[in-house]
Amino acid sequence: MKKALTVAFIAVGFISSSAFAADGQINITGEVTAASCVINGGMYNKTVTLPSVSTISMPSYGSTAGDTAFTIPLNNCSPSTINAALMHFEAGSTINVSTGNLKNQAFGGSNVEVQLLDGNTFSVLNLNGGAGAQGLAPVAVSMGSADVNLVARYIASGGPAMAGPVSTYVTFSMAYN
Repeated sequence: MKKALTVAFIAVGFISSSAFAADGQINITGEVTAASCVINGGMYNKTVTLPSVSTISMPSYGSTAGDTAFTIPLNNCSPSTINAALMHFEAGSTINVSTGNLKNQAFGGSNVEVQLLDGNTFSVLNLNGGAGAQGLAPVAVSMGSADVNLVARYIASGGPAMAGPVSTYVTFSMAYN
C-alpha cells in the first residue's frame, strides 16, 4: 500500500509540473512617438447629414440608400516622420456586433442602420473588427496633409425600412506610420 501511494504521488507530481512548463515565448515590441497630424485643430466632431429617403428605396433587408460622401482632413502632419495615416474605429454600444454597422439610436426609428464605406474603394467597413480590420486602407500623407474619404448611407436591417428618425455616432482614433 505504501509503495502504491508513493507511485501515485510521483505520477501526480510529474503531471502537475509538466502542466506549468513553458512551451514558448511571445515577444512584443512597439514605439510611442510624438508624430501626429492635426485634425481641424484638436478633437474633431463631424456631423454628416444623410438625405431624407423614402421607405420605398429600401424595400428589403440589406437594401441601401442615401450615399453621402464626407472627408476627415488631416493637416500639419510631421512630414519627415509620417508617411501614412490609418483610422481606427473604437468599439462601442452604437456598433451592431453582428453586422458591423451603426445602430440607430433615435427614438422611433426602426429597421435602419447606418453603414460606412471607404470613400476611395467604396468597400463596406466592418466597424466591429479590430484595428485595421475594418477595411479602411491607410491614407498616404503627402506634404504634411491627407484626406480620409468616407461614405455614410442607410441600410435596411431586420426587414424593409420603416419611417422614422435616424441618429447614431462612432468614435475614431488615428494611427500614423
